[in-house]
Amino acid sequence: MKKPKTTVCNHCNQDCAPENFPVFRGDRSRTCRPCLNTKARKVRASRRGLPLEITEKTCLHCKQTLPVNNFYRATQNKDGVSGLCKTCAGLKTRRSKIKITYGVSADFIAARWWLQEGRCAICDQPFGSGNFRKNDVRTPYIDHEHATDKVRGLLCMRCNIAVGMMKDSPILLRQAQTYLESNV
Repeated sequence: MKKPKTTVCNHCNQDCAPENFPVFRGDRSRTCRPCLNTKARKVRASRRGLPLEITEKTCLHCKQTLPVNNFYRATQNKDGVSGLCKTCAGLKTRRSKIKITYGVSADFIAARWWLQEGRCAICDQPFGSGNFRKNDVRTPYIDHEHATDKVRGLLCMRCNIAVGMMKDSPILLRQAQTYLESNV
């Protein structure tokens, strides 16, 4: 009776059947599949909960030294932390979105903010200051002509929704004004 052919794993030193050794780029691996799976699980786990030796990092944009929990994880970096703090990363994303969507710079929007004195162009309510969140009434929204994406001004959430619901139509807005005035 013939003894079945086996191969010894370089990792666990156990005899395994040849089909337990995967083929990579035409060559059979010298490590068995269970050992490769164990190794892959350990690598994935270490990336998920990357142990950090550092407790603080300096943001590449704002140059502030902050605790590492103010940075996103970035497993491709040696220290496992993004180069930009969460605030600057959000601003970078917002700036690029403004440029791509409306064709204007963030400086143009800031100039519009100062021109409107930090207030809604329709209802004159002041915008909040600081960290703006989506769906916050005090957040400035960029009002633009949908056909051309030309920026008209900054509106509060309520006014932006109202203009949008009226399909950006001055005629519909005048009709709404007439309706409201006639039913007072």
